[in-house]
Amino acid sequence: MENGSRQDRRALHFGVGQDDLFIEIHPEHHALYPAILDWVKSAWAASRDKVEVFLYAEDAQKIAALQARGFAIDGHCENKRTYDLNSIDLGYELESGFSIQTLAESGNLEGRVALTVSAFDNPNYTMGRLTGMLASPDHVDDYHLMVISPDGQPVAYCVGWHETAREGFGYIEPVGTHADFRRRGFATAVIQECFARLKANGIHTAEIASGAEPNVSNFLYESLHPATKREVHRYLKHFS
Repeated sequence: MENGSRQDRRALHFGVGQDDLFIEIHPEHHALYPAILDWVKSAWAASRDKVEVFLYAEDAQKIAALQARGFAIDGHCENKRTYDLNSIDLGYELESGFSIQTLAESGNLEGRVALTVSAFDNPNYTMGRLTGMLASPDHVDDYHLMVISPDGQPVAYCVGWHETAREGFGYIEPVGTHADFRRRGFATAVIQECFARLKANGIHTAEIASGAEPNVSNFLYESLHPATKREVHRYLKHFS
């Protein structure tokens, strides 16, 4: 696709991992999809044994094109929910002594790193990764929120973002709760506070992604009364 026209280049966006491929096409250029898949087979898949493509379950046109080229569904891998911030109740309650602060207000970067390590059982999360996020030009400190315990420990957090390509849309990613403080409503509270701040700044629709069921996070995100829920499916093809 590197030799395509300028119009073609504007129409396409690839998100690539090791074997996984995300293909986004401008709605006016869906006819490009077969050509993209031909390029995947002839060029990108040449050095790989398999290719995984992720797409929404209701995207019949893309699914048909994948199946015509030998891709087969390989499972439901993710849910994406949207929330209408103008219609849902944004109230919440916190246990006595707990509060919500921005990361800058708390100043506890070490605690934020420790919280992420616990929330996702990820000992590889480092201060460098956190400071890298903070350096993003899209980072807004007012949306980087933590629930703080009475003794000053961060116990839950989320980070909100504006979508740069769509006015009035935003999303929350990531969300986490310390392993010792789960099932106490802290994630709900910090998300609701983030929703309220996004709404105050002109965001009317927010998205949250989660792993597919039986991922327990789905109970939390469903309890927040989403307006829509879309399944993301993985399609797989092995190449010799």
